[in-house]
Amino acid sequence: MERVMVEVEGRVPAGAVRVTSRVAAVAALFGIEVMPGAAAERVLFERRAVAIGPGEVVLITGPSGAGKSTLLRALEAGLREKGRRVARLEDMEVPGDCAAVDAFACPLEEALGHLARAGLSEAHLLVRAPAEFSEGQQFRFRLARFFASEAEVLIADEFGATLDRVTARVVAWQLGKFMRRTGRAAVLATTHEDLAEELRPTLHLWKGLGAQIADCPLPIAH
Repeated sequence: MERVMVEVEGRVPAGAVRVTSRVAAVAALFGIEVMPGAAAERVLFERRAVAIGPGEVVLITGPSGAGKSTLLRALEAGLREKGRRVARLEDMEVPGDCAAVDAFACPLEEALGHLARAGLSEAHLLVRAPAEFSEGQQFRFRLARFFASEAEVLIADEFGATLDRVTARVVAWQLGKFMRRTGRAAVLATTHEDLAEELRPTLHLWKGLGAQIADCPLPIAH
Protein backbone atom coordinates (compact mmCIF):
# COMPACT_ATOMS: atom_id res chain seq x y z
CA MET A 1 0.00 0.00 0.00
CA GLU A 2 1.08 3.58 -0.59
CA ARG A 3 1.41 6.06 2.25
CA VAL A 4 -1.72 8.18 2.68
CA MET A 5 -2.60 11.28 4.67
CA VAL A 6 -5.88 11.12 6.58
CA GLU A 7 -7.45 14.23 8.11
CA VAL A 8 -9.75 13.77 11.09
CA GLU A 9 -11.75 16.03 13.37
CA GLY A 10 -14.05 15.00 16.20
CA ARG A 11 -17.18 17.02 16.94
CA VAL A 12 -20.34 15.61 18.47
CA PRO A 13 -23.60 17.25 19.58
CA ALA A 14 -23.54 18.30 23.20
CA GLY A 15 -26.92 17.97 24.85
CA ALA A 16 -28.42 21.07 26.42
CA VAL A 17 -28.60 21.05 30.22
CA ARG A 18 -30.72 22.91 32.74
CA VAL A 19 -28.31 25.02 34.75
CA THR A 20 -29.35 24.28 38.30
CA SER A 21 -27.51 25.58 41.33
CA ARG A 22 -25.63 22.29 41.59
CA VAL A 23 -24.59 22.36 37.92
CA ALA A 24 -23.41 25.97 38.29
CA ALA A 25 -21.46 25.11 41.46
CA VAL A 26 -19.65 22.15 39.85
CA ALA A 27 -18.95 24.15 36.67
CA ALA A 28 -17.46 26.99 38.70
CA LEU A 29 -15.41 24.58 40.81
CA PHE A 30 -13.76 22.89 37.84
CA GLY A 31 -13.76 25.76 35.36
CA ILE A 32 -16.26 24.09 33.02
CA GLU A 33 -18.42 26.12 30.66
CA VAL A 34 -22.02 24.89 30.59
CA MET A 35 -24.28 25.66 27.66
CA PRO A 36 -27.94 26.07 28.63
CA GLY A 37 -30.63 26.28 25.97
CA ALA A 38 -29.87 25.07 22.46
CA ALA A 39 -27.59 22.10 21.98
CA ALA A 40 -24.00 22.91 21.05
CA GLU A 41 -21.07 20.97 19.67
CA ARG A 42 -18.50 19.29 21.85
CA VAL A 43 -15.00 18.98 20.43
CA LEU A 44 -13.55 15.53 21.10
CA PHE A 45 -10.35 16.28 19.20
CA GLU A 46 -9.03 19.08 17.05
CA ARG A 47 -8.36 18.70 13.34
CA ARG A 48 -5.35 16.50 12.80
CA ALA A 49 -3.62 14.98 9.77
CA VAL A 50 -2.30 11.46 10.27
CA ALA A 51 0.03 9.77 7.78
CA ILE A 52 -0.30 5.99 7.51
CA GLY A 53 2.04 3.99 5.33
CA PRO A 54 3.32 0.46 4.72
CA GLY A 55 4.82 -1.29 7.71
CA GLU A 56 3.53 1.37 10.10
CA VAL A 57 1.60 1.06 13.36
CA VAL A 58 -0.47 3.94 14.72
CA LEU A 59 -1.19 3.45 18.43
CA ILE A 60 -3.89 5.45 20.21
CA THR A 61 -3.89 5.34 24.02
CA GLY A 62 -5.68 7.26 26.72
CA PRO A 63 -8.23 6.87 29.51
CA SER A 64 -11.63 5.30 29.05
CA GLY A 65 -14.19 7.76 27.69
CA ALA A 66 -11.63 10.11 26.16
CA GLY A 67 -12.71 9.51 22.55
CA LYS A 68 -10.17 6.91 21.40
CA SER A 69 -12.84 4.87 19.61
CA THR A 70 -14.21 7.95 17.86
CA LEU A 71 -10.73 8.86 16.66
CA LEU A 72 -10.16 5.27 15.52
CA ARG A 73 -13.43 5.26 13.53
CA ALA A 74 -12.54 8.58 11.93
CA LEU A 75 -9.19 7.22 10.78
CA GLU A 76 -10.85 4.07 9.48
CA ALA A 77 -13.37 6.12 7.47
CA GLY A 78 -10.56 8.22 6.02
CA LEU A 79 -8.61 5.12 4.98
CA ARG A 80 -11.67 3.64 3.30
CA GLU A 81 -12.25 6.90 1.45
CA LYS A 82 -8.68 6.68 0.19
CA GLY A 83 -9.47 3.23 -1.24
CA ARG A 84 -7.46 1.18 1.24
CA ARG A 85 -8.53 -2.38 2.01
CA VAL A 86 -9.37 -2.17 5.70
CA ALA A 87 -10.22 -5.00 8.10
CA ARG A 88 -11.83 -4.32 11.46
CA LEU A 89 -10.63 -6.98 13.89
CA GLU A 90 -13.95 -7.29 15.69
CA ASP A 91 -15.67 -8.09 12.37
CA MET A 92 -13.43 -11.04 11.51
CA GLU A 93 -15.55 -14.20 11.43
CA VAL A 94 -15.30 -16.73 14.23
CA PRO A 95 -16.85 -19.90 12.74
CA GLY A 96 -18.65 -22.50 14.77
CA ASP A 97 -19.00 -25.18 12.10
CA CYS A 98 -15.35 -26.07 11.44
CA ALA A 99 -12.08 -26.56 13.27
CA ALA A 100 -9.63 -23.67 13.56
CA VAL A 101 -7.21 -25.29 11.08
CA ASP A 102 -10.03 -25.60 8.51
CA ALA A 103 -10.99 -21.91 8.73
CA PHE A 104 -8.25 -20.84 6.31
CA ALA A 105 -8.17 -21.13 2.53
CA CYS A 106 -4.36 -21.34 2.49
CA PRO A 107 -2.31 -24.58 2.82
CA LEU A 108 -2.17 -26.20 6.26
CA GLU A 109 1.42 -25.16 6.94
CA GLU A 110 0.56 -21.50 6.30
CA ALA A 111 -2.57 -21.73 8.43
CA LEU A 112 -0.57 -23.16 11.32
CA GLY A 113 1.94 -20.32 10.91
CA HIS A 114 -0.78 -17.66 11.08
CA LEU A 115 -2.32 -19.28 14.16
CA ALA A 116 1.04 -19.63 15.91
CA ARG A 117 1.91 -16.00 15.14
CA ALA A 118 -1.33 -15.00 16.85
CA GLY A 119 -0.47 -17.12 19.89
CA LEU A 120 -2.62 -20.14 19.07
CA SER A 121 -0.39 -23.20 18.80
CA GLU A 122 -1.95 -25.54 21.35
CA ALA A 123 -2.94 -28.73 19.49
CA HIS A 124 -6.22 -29.15 21.35
CA LEU A 125 -7.36 -25.70 20.18
CA LEU A 126 -6.43 -26.25 16.54
CA VAL A 127 -9.01 -29.02 16.17
CA ARG A 128 -11.82 -27.18 17.97
CA ALA A 129 -14.34 -24.74 16.52
CA PRO A 130 -13.23 -21.13 17.18
CA ALA A 131 -16.74 -20.28 18.42
CA GLU A 132 -15.97 -22.49 21.43
CA PHE A 133 -12.84 -20.53 22.31
CA SER A 134 -12.58 -18.14 25.23
CA GLU A 135 -12.81 -14.41 24.56
CA GLY A 136 -9.05 -14.01 24.56
CA GLN A 137 -8.56 -17.01 22.28
CA GLN A 138 -11.16 -15.63 19.86
CA PHE A 139 -9.28 -12.32 19.81
CA ARG A 140 -6.13 -14.18 18.79
CA PHE A 141 -8.04 -16.24 16.20
CA ARG A 142 -9.39 -13.05 14.60
CA LEU A 143 -5.83 -11.75 14.45
CA ALA A 144 -4.75 -14.95 12.67
CA ARG A 145 -7.58 -14.42 10.18
CA PHE A 146 -6.22 -10.94 9.50
CA PHE A 147 -2.72 -12.33 8.95
CA ALA A 148 -4.18 -14.67 6.32
CA SER A 149 -6.33 -11.99 4.66
CA GLU A 150 -5.55 -9.56 1.85
CA ALA A 151 -6.44 -6.50 3.93
CA GLU A 152 -3.90 -3.67 3.85
CA VAL A 153 -4.79 -2.09 7.19
CA LEU A 154 -5.89 -3.58 10.50
CA ILE A 155 -8.27 -1.55 12.68
CA ALA A 156 -8.55 -2.79 16.27
CA ASP A 157 -10.29 -1.16 19.21
CA GLU A 158 -9.44 -2.16 22.79
CA PHE A 159 -6.44 -4.03 21.41
CA GLY A 160 -5.30 -6.74 23.82
CA ALA A 161 -7.95 -5.92 26.41
CA THR A 162 -9.13 -9.54 26.69
CA LEU A 163 -5.61 -10.95 27.09
CA ASP A 164 -3.46 -11.34 30.17
CA ARG A 165 -0.61 -8.84 30.11
CA VAL A 166 2.13 -11.32 29.25
CA THR A 167 0.16 -12.75 26.32
CA ALA A 168 -0.83 -9.27 25.19
CA ARG A 169 2.80 -8.18 25.02
CA VAL A 170 3.81 -11.29 23.06
CA VAL A 171 0.95 -10.83 20.58
CA ALA A 172 1.76 -7.11 20.24
CA TRP A 173 5.39 -7.94 19.44
CA GLN A 174 4.34 -10.46 16.82
CA LEU A 175 1.90 -8.01 15.23
CA GLY A 176 4.45 -5.22 15.03
CA LYS A 177 7.00 -7.58 13.50
CA PHE A 178 4.42 -8.84 10.97
CA MET A 179 3.51 -5.30 9.88
CA ARG A 180 7.10 -4.29 9.32
CA ARG A 181 7.86 -7.48 7.38
CA THR A 182 4.78 -7.47 5.15
CA GLY A 183 4.34 -3.74 4.55
CA ARG A 184 0.81 -3.68 5.92
CA ALA A 185 -0.36 -1.16 8.49
CA ALA A 186 -2.32 -1.13 11.75
CA VAL A 187 -4.30 1.48 13.65
CA LEU A 188 -4.90 0.34 17.22
CA ALA A 189 -6.66 1.87 20.23
CA THR A 190 -6.19 0.68 23.80
CA THR A 191 -6.05 1.87 27.38
CA HIS A 192 -2.98 -0.35 27.90
CA GLU A 193 0.15 1.71 27.38
CA ASP A 194 2.38 -1.25 28.28
CA LEU A 195 2.10 -2.51 24.69
CA ALA A 196 3.94 0.40 23.07
CA GLU A 197 7.39 -1.10 23.59
CA GLU A 198 6.45 -4.36 21.87
CA LEU A 199 4.40 -2.80 19.07
CA ARG A 200 7.09 -0.20 18.30
CA PRO A 201 4.53 2.19 16.76
CA THR A 202 5.61 4.70 14.15
CA LEU A 203 3.09 7.11 15.66
CA HIS A 204 1.80 7.03 19.25
CA LEU A 205 -1.09 9.38 19.98
CA TRP A 206 -2.33 10.17 23.47
CA LYS A 207 -6.06 11.03 23.53
CA GLY A 208 -6.83 12.70 26.82
CA LEU A 209 -10.16 13.82 28.21
CA GLY A 210 -9.81 17.23 26.55
CA ALA A 211 -9.84 18.10 22.86
CA GLN A 212 -6.10 17.86 22.27
CA ILE A 213 -4.29 14.92 20.72
CA ALA A 214 -0.71 14.72 21.94
CA ASP A 215 2.22 12.86 20.38
CA CYS A 216 3.95 10.43 22.76
CA PRO A 217 7.67 9.68 22.62
CA LEU A 218 8.36 6.58 20.55
CA PRO A 219 10.06 3.57 22.14
CA ILE A 220 13.65 2.85 21.22
CA ALA A 221 13.93 0.12 18.61
CA HIS A 222 15.12 -3.23 19.92
